[in-house]
Amino acid sequence: MDERLQPVSNVVYSLTVAMLFIPVIVPAVGCFQLSVLVPAILTVFILAAPGGFSFKARYICILFMLFCISLQSMRVIESRMEIQIPADMKTVKYIEGTLAYDSSFSAKGSTLFTLRLSGIENSYGNRFSASGVVTVTGKDRSVMSAGTKIRFYGKFSGNLFYFSSLQVTERNVICRIREYIIKRIQERFDSNSESQMLSILLILGRADDRMPAINELAVNCGCIHVLALSGMHLNVITAMFGKIKKKKLRYFLSLAAVSVFCFAAGPRPSLVRAALMNILCFLPVEERLLVSFFIQMILFPHHMVNIGCIYAYVSVIALVMLSPYLSALFHSLIPAKPAAVIASSVSVLILNAPIQMILQNKWFPSAIIAGPVAGLFAALSMISGFILLFAGQIGFVIKANDAVYMAMYTLFERCSLIPAAGITGFAVMLCSALSLCALSLAKKKHTRCSISEKKENLKNKASVTVL
Repeated sequence: MDERLQPVSNVVYSLTVAMLFIPVIVPAVGCFQLSVLVPAILTVFILAAPGGFSFKARYICILFMLFCISLQSMRVIESRMEIQIPADMKTVKYIEGTLAYDSSFSAKGSTLFTLRLSGIENSYGNRFSASGVVTVTGKDRSVMSAGTKIRFYGKFSGNLFYFSSLQVTERNVICRIREYIIKRIQERFDSNSESQMLSILLILGRADDRMPAINELAVNCGCIHVLALSGMHLNVITAMFGKIKKKKLRYFLSLAAVSVFCFAAGPRPSLVRAALMNILCFLPVEERLLVSFFIQMILFPHHMVNIGCIYAYVSVIALVMLSPYLSALFHSLIPAKPAAVIASSVSVLILNAPIQMILQNKWFPSAIIAGPVAGLFAALSMISGFILLFAGQIGFVIKANDAVYMAMYTLFERCSLIPAAGITGFAVMLCSALSLCALSLAKKKHTRCSISEKKENLKNKASVTVL
């Protein structure tokens, strides 16, 4: 490109990226904090356009702005998700609306629904329009898929609605197909086997009351994210096509497999994020993260206040922006593969720990050790689960599945004994990571000096030889 046109292209690029933020702002018109961000963002990118920032630096700037905007946008989205009922909640007889997610089960055996409200009726027979998102719970063990319209009869207790009966008012063809697939998949597994229940959890993302023990242990060592559907699960699926040499064929087969998996598992926030990034694999990872975020925020705004979705994006930002640098620094001290694994765990924990402390007043150092190993066990459980699903109850596969489950259970049990930490422990971890980085940099500098000295000595010897 002509160097005289470079500033113009930079301006066009910067303005285009900045304008991408506007679709996020539009739903929140009237919010002062958001409205003032638009000219601020435009100004920053216009100033950066003439070449003051490299493209890599712009990505960092974009992600920072993205984080600031998402915090503001999440406030608006969260306010719209609050229950708005023009009647006394104590008099409500039934509520109706559309399921935002598939039904699931709690550890106590109750069925959980997340309902986007559309209307209510009170005990006086008056009907009202309503809005917001409400959690509904009861003893009915029906499998209901996202998108089903349901009416629940019961009463409110705070913001939680306890139902005594339910009535499906509308179920489209897609919902019927998905519910059929879910039931058939569940029938292929032994419901009395905790190890196979874990495989169902990893394949469908459906929480089950028959396996609370391993869930609780996973929470106690900061590894519950390993059991939630995410990019790791899609990577297991796409890895099956990794040896296909033709890129287009490999891409379309992977896309088809990911689509089928997501269709069966449902539009769960972290899974949608992973699927979007998988579909956009032809983009550089920074752009892929940015585009995926916008698509998800526009198409599924209620996902953006889901804590699992927040953790997912924070973790990906850590892996994309922080982990490569830590890995390169640690590599000068330890071999490449262990350095990459430790760097990934540390970088994710550095960004996730503050969120954990805000929500739970603690974070889990054991996740540094347990996270990568549990991820491997989860992948093995998922693979053995797929074999059981398609090939049936094969003896050696059942034994392998049980062994993986016990290994994961033991790992969580041992790591849950490591005490949780607070702000002091986080400061220690951060200082330790920085110390390792400083040590690595010092070692690299010493190595470069040694190489320079050797080169200088060789030059001197060559000069003496010539003389």
